[in-house]
Amino acid sequence: MRCRGLIALLIWGQSVAAADLGTWGDLWPVKEPDMLTVIMQRLTALEQSGEMGRKMDAFKERVIRNS
Repeated sequence: MRCRGLIALLIWGQSVAAADLGTWGDLWPVKEPDMLTVIMQRLTALEQSGEMGRKMDAFKERVIRNS
């Protein structure tokens, strides 16, 4: 009985196929900035101002204190 169900599932699964339905509606270009670029800009600004080093030192102290 299990074998029949498995065979039926395999046959049915092969008959299912995706179809390209084209484009529905209007498309506009993306207006949001690229998040990877935004993150890199923020990290660069933190490194240049020295804030990154201060945050890393505070993090290290917190880890040492709580471990």
